[in-house]
Amino acid sequence: MSFRKQLQSLGILSTLLGTSLLVYPPSSQAIPEFLVSVDFPQSAPSGGGTLSRTYGGGSRTGATSCLEEGDNVEPLTALIPEDTLVKTADSEPTLYVYVPKTVSSEEISATVVILTPGQPRQLPEEVYVGKTLLPDALNEGGGIVRYKLEGADLKAGETYTWSFSIHCDPTKYDLDRYVRGVFERTEDLEPLPANLDNMNATSLIAKANEYAAGAIWNETVNLAAKLRSLDTGEWAGLLKSVNLPQFESIPFVSCQNSEYCVPEPEDLEF
Repeated sequence: MSFRKQLQSLGILSTLLGTSLLVYPPSSQAIPEFLVSVDFPQSAPSGGGTLSRTYGGGSRTGATSCLEEGDNVEPLTALIPEDTLVKTADSEPTLYVYVPKTVSSEEISATVVILTPGQPRQLPEEVYVGKTLLPDALNEGGGIVRYKLEGADLKAGETYTWSFSIHCDPTKYDLDRYVRGVFERTEDLEPLPANLDNMNATSLIAKANEYAAGAIWNETVNLAAKLRSLDTGEWAGLLKSVNLPQFESIPFVSCQNSEYCVPEPEDLEF
């Protein structure tokens, strides 16, 4: 379903321009050590210093965030390469976001916005706006949430700026916490096959290396996450290759009895 006819202005544009814990059980089909090989290539920064995979936004003096914060607390972080570029073969990619423990008794909402690049003398165009609630499991501790952007409809050969914003108070955007980056839809490789559950570890690793060799992050991280249920080595190795080793043991958090959270274009009122 396309969101193009249902887009709403959510007050995010100016900012952008400036579940229960899913614990993977041990598997008897451990991956042999010599197969642990997924390593994502490093590349030059593409964000021009304007985008960040860790949280942005500042609080007013005396204001309190709805996320746990402190010197020893990892901040809101998008699990993406340091250059913030997320290449994908999928028109509906998946965002992996580490969200710290929530410290509010109220439901906390979040918004994903995708924009086309701005043209000379033209503002960027919103092509996707999805709203969701943070999983209740985050009340117990921080976790990695996977957001499947169904309906994003990214076009091949195009780049898009995206933001993921958490609204601690929907009436006060200066309390928002957000991460930002860039999607680039590529046709260099096909999207992930639908039969991943039927593929063995060796085949999954080979496919992950194929995407990694093409610097296609979305599919690489999806496959590494799939392999995590068999052996943690691939997941840990991939995160280390993009300088995110601190998240290798953080559990995934589910949304409404599903591994993935799917932001909706409506049904949530801010």
